[in-house]
Amino acid sequence: MDELDRKLLLVFEGDRFLGLLSIGDIQRAIIRNQPLETKVSEVMRANMRMARDTDDREAVRQLMLDFRTECMPLVNAAGDLVEVLFWEDEFPVTLARDE
Repeated sequence: MDELDRKLLLVFEGDRFLGLLSIGDIQRAIIRNQPLETKVSEVMRANMRMARDTDDREAVRQLMLDFRTECMPLVNAAGDLVEVLFWEDEFPVTLARDE
């Protein structure tokens, strides 16, 4: 996470997309005194918001805004991960320069 400067990890079992592990998931596990050896599948959230790769892009962006979602996985009909939309890419911040 530090190396990629992201607060999320994509979790796969082989080629199958399982979900996301966030820094918040890790923090909650620590607060619950879960051992560091706990399986990732037991720490990551069970219910994850996802969108279909066929969904309208603006509707997906609106969903991200409505739920303040840091990233939105896009999956196909088979549940395969197709793309991940990240907040900073979808809603870039332009810093104004003092002139």
